[in-house]
Amino acid sequence: MCIATFAIWITAVIPHSAYFVYQHRGIWALIMAQTAAALSGGELIFTFAMRIIGTVVGLLYGAVMWYISTGNGRGNAYGLAATAAVGYIPLIFLRVWAPQDVTAPQHHDGRLGRAHRMFVALIVMVFPRPVSSRLLLRKNMAKVTRQLNDLFVDVMEAWIARNRIHAQEVERSGFANKAVADGDKTVSSGDAIDKLWQEREPVIRARFMAIATQVSSYPMQIGLASMDFHIRGRWPAERYVEIAAIHATLVEPLGAILSSVRAFDQLATSSDGDVIQRTATMKADRSQNDWQVLLSLSTSLLDPQHLAEICTMFDLLSKALKNGERLNHASFSLLENHFKYAARNRSLERFLRRRAAAEKGEGEQGATEGEDVLSWSVLLDPMYLRYTTATMASITLVAQLDKFKAVVQDLVGESSLRGFDMLKEQYDERTYRAAAAINDL
Repeated sequence: MCIATFAIWITAVIPHSAYFVYQHRGIWALIMAQTAAALSGGELIFTFAMRIIGTVVGLLYGAVMWYISTGNGRGNAYGLAATAAVGYIPLIFLRVWAPQDVTAPQHHDGRLGRAHRMFVALIVMVFPRPVSSRLLLRKNMAKVTRQLNDLFVDVMEAWIARNRIHAQEVERSGFANKAVADGDKTVSSGDAIDKLWQEREPVIRARFMAIATQVSSYPMQIGLASMDFHIRGRWPAERYVEIAAIHATLVEPLGAILSSVRAFDQLATSSDGDVIQRTATMKADRSQNDWQVLLSLSTSLLDPQHLAEICTMFDLLSKALKNGERLNHASFSLLENHFKYAARNRSLERFLRRRAAAEKGEGEQGATEGEDVLSWSVLLDPMYLRYTTATMASITLVAQLDKFKAVVQDLVGESSLRGFDMLKEQYDERTYRAAAAINDL
């Protein structure tokens, strides 16, 4: 901007060119060079296209008004006034209600008009070449991917902290007969959880709003990027549209998981206006903590290995979009690992439950207590809907991440590892056979 301003201004102070600049309204060339400055090449092309289209439409509109007013004659002042009175109505309406024009007012010049000023603005923006709108779009999507990672981390931190408070409450309940010294104050788990949500909710809500704002601006950015300079071939705009849809979809399961986990804390204090009322014959089989344990086991989101894989995937996709680096083909599907870890966690829980029952001598009844049995009372439990919502949200989250990875691989490419797919199939087949043999024991 400074270089363009100085380059045009210096012609106005040199004696040999000062009269030319004054005669041809050089000040407007300076204004056009400054006001036509755009952040990217796509925005520059869009600005010039709008000005050219506006000029053509204005000429056609004026010509229509002129020929309507004159008829077959050489001009009619009364006809022109009548035509202008009617023809200016939509123009005045657009002028009043259209978005405000913040550019400098343009005046008619009978000589070169605005052509030389637009030419100067074009030179200023093209040489040196403007920043690519497509590069800005890709980096913006990388930034939003990083923000989604931060949002996922915040949601998981709140969930882990909430479970930690319940675990501490269970530990304290085991020492109920322990004397409490005078003056010591114990904080109930409900108060601690309420304080936790009061601290975390504003931060998480702000992240949700920031990401939603960024995602809502994708259509405009993709439209500008489609008009950018490009001589290397066709730009895959549909891939960026898919990424925009994936980003919008990833926000939804995170919100569903957060609201479901938060709803579990209100189970013990449900209002009397609930549609489903508890009676003596409709006693819930699961407590508040049981739903939390079942959700933790079925979703695998609290599995440290799966949690690390999701965070790593967010990080890899963000860096690949930002730097254009190729992704590695040798990687596992998050959706596949989600079900693997869930099955492993259920098997471990079942094994520990049976072992504890055997040590206590409770037999088969104690060993099967706590199994996920779907009963009528479970279906009538209000929290069952929250549980299924969180479960489906976790599946949607990892499925969308797998889709996100496939789209990014198509954009930036991938580093192949020959034989990896065959090796993975053999390993999975051997693992499944071993698991089936262990379950038969």
